[in-house]
This record gives sequence, structure tokens and C-alpha cells, in this order.
Amino acid sequence: MKKLSLTLIFGIFLLGCQKQRKISEIENWISKIESRTDLIESITEFESEINGMDAIGGFDIYTVMDQDSIILKVYANIAMSNDSLTDYEFYFQKDTVVFANIRQYKQSGLDKQKLDTLTDSDFYFENGYLVERIDRKKTELEPQTVKWLAESYFVFGRDYK
Repeated sequence: MKKLSLTLIFGIFLLGCQKQRKISEIENWISKIESRTDLIESITEFESEINGMDAIGGFDIYTVMDQDSIILKVYANIAMSNDSLTDYEFYFQKDTVVFANIRQYKQSGLDKQKLDTLTDSDFYFENGYLVERIDRKKTELEPQTVKWLAESYFVFGRDYK
């Protein structure tokens, strides 16, 4: 029994170390992308209107790719008519999301200058599977939804350069 317990504890320790190693690899990948100066950047903007009225919302998609047009990062900023803002930041390796940061804010106060954070979460993926999730603010987002969002914005980034 004692041998089984020690084996189980050792196995859990190894899995934790492997997960931390993968997170470190993803963070190193992000750092390398952020420090590169040879990348191509493009921005696409969309605005929403209601029957010819002023813009009530919209979004910007910021795409970063290498010289071979391989997308490495997509950042999207969405403004909604209900005074909420959402930022999506996705990093890709071989066309597959490896990291996602989702932040959602709601404007508040009389002058709408204050932002209350509704969602602030990081998602680390390996081969399409969640490795780690860090919620700095409680959220109902499911990893599968985050993957779907990443894939959708990847297509937007590729099609609207």
C-alpha cells in the first residue's frame, strides 16, 4: 500500500512538472513572436450600424504573420452597443491555437470612462487540448468555445489581409 501511494504521488508530481514545462514553452513562443521585428502586421476594421444611424459598435482584427503569410497572432477588439468591450488575443503554432487571453469589460460610471472587468482568462492549449486555464476573474467560458473563437478569428485574419 505504501509503495502504491508513493508511486501515485510521484506520478502526480511528474504530470505537474510536464504541464508547467509546456506552459513555459508556450510563454517562450509568445515572447519570441513579440520580440521579432520581421513580422507583417495588418489591421481590418468593421463598424456596425442600425438603418443608417451612427456606428453603434464594431471590431478591429489585428493580424501578425511571418514572411510566408503564416499567422502567428490575432488580436481582436470588439465594441458592443451595450457599452461592453472584449479583447481576444490568440497565438498560433502551425495554424493551431496555443494560447488565448480573453478580457471583457463593461463601461460604467456617469461619464462611461470607468471599465469594470467582467472576464480575464488565459487558456493554454497543446494539440487542441486544454493544458491550463487561469481565471483572474470568474468566467463561464468553456475551452471549446475559446478554441472556436480562435479558429473564427484566424479565418478572419487570413481572409481580410
